[in-house]
Amino acid sequence: MKRQPSKSKVVSKNNPLYKELLNLLSGNEEIANRLITHQQQLNPNKLESWILEKVVGDIKRDRRV
Repeated sequence: MKRQPSKSKVVSKNNPLYKELLNLLSGNEEIANRLITHQQQLNPNKLESWILEKVVGDIKRDRRV
């Protein structure tokens, strides 16, 4: 069964986690939005806060070299 593309939910730019994500990405909103959209497609039933925590956590994890 193929997964249907779902519409991305808009994430609040006032959310502290979104601001943290932008800080980690040196303010690059295009990359931030692409990462958020990707997680929303993989986890369509998750809340905004979960999506942002996942994206921020993944970046922090990946940067631990």
